[in-house]
Order: sequence, then C-alpha cells, then structure tokens
Amino acid sequence: MKKIVLCTFIGLASFTSNLYAMTQEQCKPQAMTVYTVLGMIKDGTIPTNTEQLNELKKAVAFIEKGDFCSARNIILNSNKQ
Repeated sequence: MKKIVLCTFIGLASFTSNLYAMTQEQCKPQAMTVYTVLGMIKDGTIPTNTEQLNELKKAVAFIEKGDFCSARNIILNSNKQ
C-alpha cells in the first residue's frame, strides 16, 4: 500500500514538474522524500537494487549541498527505472 501511495505521489509530482521551473525552496519538499524512500528500503517495505540505491545516495549528496532540484530530479527519474 505504501509503495502505491509513494508511486502515485512521485507520478503526480513529475506531471506538475513540467508546468513551470521551480526554485530550490519549491523543490525541497519533494527532494526530502528521499529519506522516506531510504527508510522504506531499509525496512524492507519496498525492494530496490544497487543502481537505484546509488542514485538515491546521490540525491542525498545533492541535498547536503543545498541543490534540492537536482535531488528532486533524481528521485523522480528513479521511479522510471
């Protein structure tokens, strides 16, 4: 159930992302979902592979640098793999 909700959220986010350019502050809430996703992976709620996990770790690195839009793009694109 959580996976369906997460996929729905990411799908809606990717649809609205193409409507206009976003600022770093606007990207931040969606970028921060990476921590929820990593927690779900750790708990075994959602499966992953090494490639996807590495991409999510790159998103965390972007967040730590304050580049929320790059992190957000990684998260949105990880759903397509």
